[in-house]
Amino acid sequence: GTAMMEWGYGFFRMSATEGAQNNTIQNCGIHMNRNNNTSLGAEGSVGILSLNLSAALGANTPTAATGAFSNNKFYANTIQNVNYGVYISGFASATLGDAGNDIGGSSALTGNIITNIGGGGANGAGAVRMTNQYGFTVSYNSISNLVGTAHTGQLRGIWADGTANNTNVSITNNAINL
Repeated sequence: GTAMMEWGYGFFRMSATEGAQNNTIQNCGIHMNRNNNTSLGAEGSVGILSLNLSAALGANTPTAATGAFSNNKFYANTIQNVNYGVYISGFASATLGDAGNDIGGSSALTGNIITNIGGGGANGAGAVRMTNQYGFTVSYNSISNLVGTAHTGQLRGIWADGTANNTNVSITNNAINL
């Protein structure tokens, strides 16, 4: 089949020294096609995406802390019909990796609603995926309806992974109803 590009919001490194930092996405409605399980650069449709790549989807390794994807905030968004709600994948380095990203904030008022997740295929799906991240927060999010009846891949609520140690992580006060 044909791979589609489907991201509600996508953040990519402009250069090895210019990453997306100190951005806020708040009070947005993001509605995608959860059946898209083969999007370019990620595992299907993603509401909010940040990859360790350039906008042309080429390798773009940071050479300075300014090249990381750090201190971004995602608050009070409604993200639905996705393969992943929020997917942030950084460079595996304690000194040049992504740090301080916050999904959901510090109260129920700033939490995100992520629903109708996964729609088929062998790739994984989930509400939040954090790969090679440092000092991140995932809190006060409402996650529901992992709908992968035809989904042969893994379905996850919140997933923190990567070759780098995800240190100083806070995953608290999330409501997950599968």
